[in-house]
Amino acid sequence: MSSWILTAYLVSDAVMTPIAGKLSGIWKEENPANHNDCVCQSGFAIRFCIKCNILLIARAIQGVGMSMFPIVFSIIKDQFQREKMSIGQDIVTSMFASGAVIGLTVGGIIIQNYGRMMTFFTIIPGRNRIISSYSIFYPY
Repeated sequence: MSSWILTAYLVSDAVMTPIAGKLSGIWKEENPANHNDCVCQSGFAIRFCIKCNILLIARAIQGVGMSMFPIVFSIIKDQFQREKMSIGQDIVTSMFASGAVIGLTVGGIIIQNYGRMMTFFTIIPGRNRIISSYSIFYPY
């Protein structure tokens, strides 16, 4: 079942990346990364289920939210000077890679010692800090 969950995540990301890129070009005034983040957070909320079929759907919804990374690179291109643009892209790319490594390592330890459902509860404080800081720095 875990291979299906990863496949749903990656396929929905691959399908939504060009669509999200086109929508970000159309809705340049609004922040399309914020909309994708909301979709990703709704997928996070659904993951508290116990049935694996619903978990599969939740990971597919999170894959839609994952399509925001090309949008983030276009925002970096718009916001940074030409000389500093590569530094901004390097920071975002390294944060994504290190988050994956840390998440897999710590997640495996938590699942082995406490069970699958505890991984969702341990991430809530950090997620709440990120959401609150996002609303402070980017008020609408």
